[in-house]
Amino acid sequence: MVNPRLDPRTLALALLYLVGGVLAVLETRFDGGFAFIWVSSAVLLAYLANTSRRDWPKALALCSVASVLVTGFFGLGWAAAGPLLFANMVETILAALLLRRVSGRGVPDDSITVLARFVVATAGLPTVLGAALAGCTLKAVAGAPILAAALNWYLGHALGFLTFTPLFGLIFSGELNRRRKSATFRQTAEFATLICLVALVAMAVFSQNVLPLLFLPVLPIMLTTFRAGRLGAGLAIIVLAVVAAYYTAAGQGPVNLIDADTGTRARFLQFYLASIVLTVLPIAVELARRQRLAAELRQSEARYRVLAEHSTDIIMNLDVDGTIRFVSPAIRQLAGYDPDALIGRQCLELIDPDYHESVRAAHSRALDRTGAGQKVEYLGVLKHGGRGWFETHTRAVLDDNHRVTGAVSVIRDIGERKALEARLSDAALRDPLTGLLNRRGFMRECERAAAEDGPSAIALFDLDYFKRVNDRYGHDGGDEVLKLFARLATEAVRHRDAVGRLGGEEFAILLRGTGPVQAQAICERLRKAVAETPCRYGEQRIAATVSGGVAALGQDVAWALRSADAALYQAKEAGRDRLALAA
Repeated sequence: MVNPRLDPRTLALALLYLVGGVLAVLETRFDGGFAFIWVSSAVLLAYLANTSRRDWPKALALCSVASVLVTGFFGLGWAAAGPLLFANMVETILAALLLRRVSGRGVPDDSITVLARFVVATAGLPTVLGAALAGCTLKAVAGAPILAAALNWYLGHALGFLTFTPLFGLIFSGELNRRRKSATFRQTAEFATLICLVALVAMAVFSQNVLPLLFLPVLPIMLTTFRAGRLGAGLAIIVLAVVAAYYTAAGQGPVNLIDADTGTRARFLQFYLASIVLTVLPIAVELARRQRLAAELRQSEARYRVLAEHSTDIIMNLDVDGTIRFVSPAIRQLAGYDPDALIGRQCLELIDPDYHESVRAAHSRALDRTGAGQKVEYLGVLKHGGRGWFETHTRAVLDDNHRVTGAVSVIRDIGERKALEARLSDAALRDPLTGLLNRRGFMRECERAAAEDGPSAIALFDLDYFKRVNDRYGHDGGDEVLKLFARLATEAVRHRDAVGRLGGEEFAILLRGTGPVQAQAICERLRKAVAETPCRYGEQRIAATVSGGVAALGQDVAWALRSADAALYQAKEAGRDRLALAA
């Protein structure tokens, strides 16, 4: 339901519409036709684009009355008032509907795409339709050519929309008031000075008929645009349009140097002002976009700095070639480096050479596959020469044109995780009772030894009559005997050798760089040590002996184990507590 009360804002709109229409008709109307720049529709359009549709009927009703009065008293007369009212309202309502779909308000924001849609909405189909209706009206009232009348209407209204709608959109959206409240005295003084400069230059150019200085106002308008943004650009264009229209209508200014009739001069001035508008507005919009991006970048950088400075992970920015551009303070704690001292250095300097290739490959993948991050683990070089495990997640950094400009990496210390993995991996290869290698772990060591140059040997041992030990002393007693053999075997060999429990009472020893004869001598000492060292189990002493078989280790580990097992069988057949060397 429409509220019948008239608020001051709506009354102010109607007054602006009336005054703008009167001035446009009196000052910019040539040869009895239409005003060459129509302000009133731009004011109404800006209001409709920034107001709820519930308030449209009041505004349209008041502005319709103003339109009829302007046309009847100052324009083409009462006969044309009704049809021109219809043309005015149709084009403005259609433009408002289109404009609200574009951006929701009558101000081109910081998007060039939205600005282009704004131009289409204000200088496109709605204005063309209004021009057609107006051309028919002027033909019927004054007998003027339809096409010429329609062109004059179109140019005047399109120029009015493009010139005045942005500024009044800022007013009706409340943005102008917000900027006024937030502006400092210095900013306000600078803004006023720039607008005065535009006015002075415009008056100097259009108050003389000697020199064609139409280019001169562009300079202060550009300066105002760069310093005051969209608001400055909009007001500067309006100042130029008002000054140009006033002096040109009075027969002064560079436009009157053109040797043509008044209508041609008016159209030239329209094209001049339109070119200024379509040059300045995109610049103002692009500047607004860049200011917004700069503000977002400052906020993002502030958040980034806070996170980087307080994160326990290292954050690093790299160029495409891997040059360090930023590194967070966490690197001081995790690797001992001064962050500032690393700027300009190659990131590979901080990585163990054995991992250069994998890190370089991950960096290249991150730059090529910009939509996904890449992960790599490596040994890093610490400040004082040590090594530490790190994990890096890297993602490409893109510019506005989606070109890769570098990469950002998050680096995490994974030393504890790697140590845990190593312990778990080692536990999976160890016998839980004796701490020796299990069958899987021992076979892995044998495979490695088989791939090495030089001789090696394998010995298999079996505790003699171990079932009797279990039967007499129980499994706990048997376990103590197994642990004793494990200790004696470990003490009998070198650090680079390997001792394993293959299962039950069966053990194996790998002797690296050792031939079968020398290996037999080492194993013989172990056999004697077992026979001479009783196992203490509580108050009891458990005597035990072992039998063993020794074989050379070639490239075929399975064959060597079979040979040693055959030798072990021979030792048992020969009476146990002895060794046999495989043939």
